Amino acid sequence: NRSETTPDMGAIEFSVSGAPLSGSYTVGTGGDFTTINSVGVSLLSLGVSGPVTFNILAGTYDESVALGQVYGASATNTITFQSSDANADSVIWENTANSSASNYVLKLNGTDHITLKNITFKSLGTSYSQKLVLTGVTDSVTIDSSKFLGYQGGSSSNHATIYGNGADAEGLKIKNNTFNNSGNYAIHLYSNNSNSPPTGLEISGNTFTDTHQGIYVYYFDAVTIRNNTITGSYFSDKGIWLYYCDGANVIEDNRIYAPSLNRGIYLNYCQATSGNEATIANNLISVEDQGIYFDYYNYYQNVYYNTVRVRDSYALYTYYGNSNNISKNNIFYTESTGIPAAYFYNTSSFSSSDYNDFYSSYSYPIYYSGNKTLSEWQGYGQDSSSINVDPLFNADSSLVPTSYIVDNKGTPIAGITDDMYGSDRSETTPDMGAIEFSVSGSHLAGSYTVGSGGDYDSISTALNDLSIYGVSGPVIFNILSGTYDEPVALGQVYGASATNTITFQSSDANADSVTWESTDNSSGTNYVLLLN
Repeated sequence: NRSETTPDMGAIEFSVSGAPLSGSYTVGTGGDFTTINSVGVSLLSLGVSGPVTFNILAGTYDESVALGQVYGASATNTITFQSSDANADSVIWENTANSSASNYVLKLNGTDHITLKNITFKSLGTSYSQKLVLTGVTDSVTIDSSKFLGYQGGSSSNHATIYGNGADAEGLKIKNNTFNNSGNYAIHLYSNNSNSPPTGLEISGNTFTDTHQGIYVYYFDAVTIRNNTITGSYFSDKGIWLYYCDGANVIEDNRIYAPSLNRGIYLNYCQATSGNEATIANNLISVEDQGIYFDYYNYYQNVYYNTVRVRDSYALYTYYGNSNNISKNNIFYTESTGIPAAYFYNTSSFSSSDYNDFYSSYSYPIYYSGNKTLSEWQGYGQDSSSINVDPLFNADSSLVPTSYIVDNKGTPIAGITDDMYGSDRSETTPDMGAIEFSVSGSHLAGSYTVGSGGDYDSISTALNDLSIYGVSGPVIFNILSGTYDEPVALGQVYGASATNTITFQSSDANADSVTWESTDNSSGTNYVLLLN
């Protein structure tokens, strides 16, 4: 018989025991739920009537779980899965099936208001190794303080760690996680909503180590990517890629240090507007090819205070259709001896570009319709206060400049008061690049002695100071009697001119007193003095 007051929908009158879930539950052997899958069944069959927390007991759970929309879930009635001891190493949630039919550890299909915290998600399948899959409209999902372990082999999206294809994920937060060994992007998000892309995506405080690529975001607006570290020798192609991401995106305080990565930050069709500009600031980028790459039609992107070093191509590259962008207080540096530091497709790529350091060991720091000196580029109305100086980065990966000449050469920018590490920027003479730094000393001028007991104990230390400090007047190095086995290379000296000359001479005006030699017998140092 049908109920006279609350009949069931459909052809069959049925009954389900239980009540909507609310409160805290334990999951695992001896807990309220023995498996994570049984939790999913109860959520879908019973729904929730209040906030729900599932505390997962320590252990390994080999369960591929799919969740759909949970009845009753809301901004108040949230659903949380977390390790019971707040330690991600305690709970290993994995999938060992290596199957296309269940290529996920957890799949969220229209699941809203869910938090995943302090859990290790693991899939090492050689053909399929996705960990979290998002699809449909999934609002307010948070992934916090968790670990992701993957398979490093294949490069297809079958190996993406967090994968969303058709993931209309409003308010998605991915924060404070670690990603290790992924065969594709660690985060691959495509909303497939070109008419009204989701907003509120925040990717912050994460560490990506030896994943094939970093972050890919397609059709999300007003994206925030902040304070992430992308590092390792396995990286290839792109660190951060935004595609059709409009509005006031923020990419700041990220460290991308991956020697084989083709491109650090890559933008394509990202269009902000006047008064609602995007910001790319305080990023430290060290990669193989292009550091910051503007492909087609990027508008109103403000590029401030970035340190970009590349091995063998352009630190900054702009292509067709870019306009109304601003570049200030950046260091663009390439180690290449045959390529400029920056490639400008046209002079309108940046409506304003100034107070930047463009440095290449090549004779030309700029490419625009051919190779250009800085002064030639300035003739087009850009970068009047910019410089072409080797920042002389320190030897480690922090890329702190040691050049006195580069110190304090930036200009204040409203709203950016600290560097990537939170140190205060100078209010009057901030530094170029991602790091606020200080170099003590002054330009060289006058006479100095070189040798044991002199102002400089060696020729190499004297030349090192020339590179760091430059000159502000004529300089003479009087070399004391002796033999100096020092092959030394000297590049451009800041401030040197027909007036501010640099002289190396024996202190007693006797060539026999000073022998400057190289006994290295190596092709790498086949010189006593190399003037580059």
